[in-house]
Amino acid sequence: MDLFNVNASYRIYRCKHYTTNWFLLPTLLVVIIIFVTLPKGHAIYGNANEEEEAVSRFFDELFVNYDARIRPYFKVKPVIVNISMQVGSIGSIKETTMDYRVTVFLREMWNDPRLAYQFSNTSMELKSESVTLDVTTMLKNLWVPDLFFVNEKTADSHSVTRDNKFLRVSQNGDIYLSMRLSLTLNCRMKLHKFPMDTQYCSMQLESYGFTVDDVIFRWKEDNPLQIEDEYQLPQFLLTNSTTQQCTREYTTGMYTCVEVRFTFERQMGYYVIQTYIPSLLIVCLSWIGFWIDISAATARVALGITTVLTMTTQISATQESLPKVSYVKAIDVWLAMCMFFAFAALLEFSTVNYLARLTEQGLRKKNRKYRHVHVGVCDTPQYINKRAPMATPDTSPFRTVTGSPAADDVAIEDIGNSSDMMDSTVGESTRFNLSNGGELIPLQSFSSNTGHSSAGNPTYGSDKHRRNSVWNAVMGPPGKSLSETIDAAARIVFPSAFFVFNIFYWSLYFYVL
Repeated sequence: MDLFNVNASYRIYRCKHYTTNWFLLPTLLVVIIIFVTLPKGHAIYGNANEEEEAVSRFFDELFVNYDARIRPYFKVKPVIVNISMQVGSIGSIKETTMDYRVTVFLREMWNDPRLAYQFSNTSMELKSESVTLDVTTMLKNLWVPDLFFVNEKTADSHSVTRDNKFLRVSQNGDIYLSMRLSLTLNCRMKLHKFPMDTQYCSMQLESYGFTVDDVIFRWKEDNPLQIEDEYQLPQFLLTNSTTQQCTREYTTGMYTCVEVRFTFERQMGYYVIQTYIPSLLIVCLSWIGFWIDISAATARVALGITTVLTMTTQISATQESLPKVSYVKAIDVWLAMCMFFAFAALLEFSTVNYLARLTEQGLRKKNRKYRHVHVGVCDTPQYINKRAPMATPDTSPFRTVTGSPAADDVAIEDIGNSSDMMDSTVGESTRFNLSNGGELIPLQSFSSNTGHSSAGNPTYGSDKHRRNSVWNAVMGPPGKSLSETIDAAARIVFPSAFFVFNIFYWSLYFYVL
C-alpha cells in the first residue's frame, strides 16, 4: 500500500515538470527571434542611427586610400589655409627678457576633397553638414599644415581634462581645426622713451617646410582676430591690434607667413609713484642746505651726502628691472639730472665753505698788518687827545683788553673773527689805538668804496629794505660776503634751473619724440 502511494506521487511530479518545460521553451524561442530581428536603430542600441552607421563605415573605408603624407591638391594648386585667432589672455610683458605671454585659441581652415562625405560602394550621403571627430585618434591620420610660431620662446598645449583641441569635417571636405595654446613670444622693444614708450609686439605664424607653391596662409576675411577692446594689463593698455601678411624669402625658397601686431601703450603711473616723485623730493631736499648757515658744516655735508647716496640707491634699484641696453632711456636722463642737481648742491657748499675760510684768513692777515703798521703811529698823546672824543669805553664796539702785549694780539684776533669786521667797510683807512689802559679805540673809519663812515651808510636800516623783507629772507641782508652771496643766488638758480629742465624734459618725450 505504501509502495503504491510513492509511485503515484512520483508520476504526478514528472507530469508537472514536463508540462512546465514545454511551456517555457516556445516562449524563450519567441523572445530570441524578436531580439534578432529588431533594427539597429531601435532604442535598445542607444543613440545609434543610420547616420552614425554611415559615419562609422565612412571612416572605416577612409584610411584605406587616404595618405596623410600627401597634401591636398598635390601637383594641382596650393592649399589655401585660412587662419583666425581669439586672444584668451595676455600675461606679463617683461622688459628684462623682452618677451610677453599670451594664451590664444588658434583656428585653421582648409579643404581636403578626399574627406568629402561620399562612399565608393553606396550612393547614400550624410545628412549632417559637419561632424566633430576625436582629435586624439584622428589627427595623426590626417594631413595638417606645418604651422609654427616664428618668434616663439616657449609654448604649451593644454591637456586638462583632455587635449584642448577639436577637429570638424564638413560634407564638402572642409576641415576646421582648433587648439588652445599658451605662448611666450619674443618682442623687440625700443626703450628710448621708457617709461613713456609704446611697444609693438608681433606674433608671426609661418609654414616650416611648405613653400608658397604648396601652402598659402591667409587671415580669415571675416573677423580674423577676436580680442577685447582696450584690454587692460598691469602696466600696459592694449590700444590696437592688426593683421597682415609677412611672407618672406629664405635660401630654400619663399614661405608663407601671417602676422598679428599688438600695440601696447605703457601706463607710467607706477614709475611716477616709485621713481619720479621720490627723486624730485630728494632734489628739493638737497636745496635746504642753501638756507643753513655756512658755519654749520656738519649739517650741510651730512645733508648733501645723504641726498647723493639716496639717488645712487634709487638709480641702482631702477636699473635692476630694466635690460642692459647701450642707448640712453628717458628715465636715465631724469635720474642722471636729479643726481647732477643733488651733487651740484654738495659742490656748492664746498665752494662757499672754501671761500668763507679764505675770506676769514685774509681779514686776519689785514688785522695783523694794521696792528704792526699803525699802532705805533697813533699811540701819541697829541693824537689820542685829538681823536679820543670819537669813542668812549661805553660806546666802543670793541671789547677792552688789559694786560701784556699778548692781550693786544688777542684783541686784534677777535676783531678779525668778528662778523662786523668781515664787512667791506673795514678798509685800509681805519686807525686803531691801544692806550696804556688797554682800551682799543677806533680813531677813524672810512668806507673803502664811498668814503662815508659805516655808521652813516644809507644801505642799512633804510625803509626800502624793510619793505623788501621777502627778498631779504631769500637773498640775505645787504653787504654780505661772497660766500653768502653765492648761497643766496643758489636759492634761486637751482630751483629755476630744475624747473626749466622739467619743462624741456616732459615736452621733449611727450610731444616731440
